[in-house]
Amino acid sequence: MLGAHIIDGKDLYGTYKTFVESGSTGFLEVNTKPRFTHDWGDENGIEIDLTTSPLLKEREVSLGCVMRANSEQEFWINWKALVRHLSQNGLRRLYIGEYNRSFFVFLNSVTNFKKATRLSGSNYIGCTFTINLVEPSPDFWIQYNVLTDKNGNPLLTTNREKIIIKDNG
Repeated sequence: MLGAHIIDGKDLYGTYKTFVESGSTGFLEVNTKPRFTHDWGDENGIEIDLTTSPLLKEREVSLGCVMRANSEQEFWINWKALVRHLSQNGLRRLYIGEYNRSFFVFLNSVTNFKKATRLSGSNYIGCTFTINLVEPSPDFWIQYNVLTDKNGNPLLTTNREKIIIKDNG
């Protein structure tokens, strides 16, 4: 679970005791904007402009999540921290380890919250919820890499953000 989903350099499980159960495949879906067309009245069919690359529509993705805590106090600390982090101004960088890709998203809503209750046979408290994200400018052709030191630790900027490089190759 560690390293599976990282938001702005914070591991979702390691920091918030939350893991994504479903929905990551939504980042692989492609929905294009309509191409320019013209319907000539005196010709069959339509004329479609195929001289330019298709443009992608924004992508809405719903991540089904599970949060686990050792106590009610830990639950509230992690819940508030997660929602506060996701609700910040600007885009969040969501890295999905399974795809070795980052996606730049913002929070649309948190829905389907199921009550935090004791997990059977344990002392843990668990809940499920859905994080609804929007990727306003999806781009499959750009990979973002993180600079690391010789030990594999990410190099950070003065505000603790990882340094990323846009790789068009």
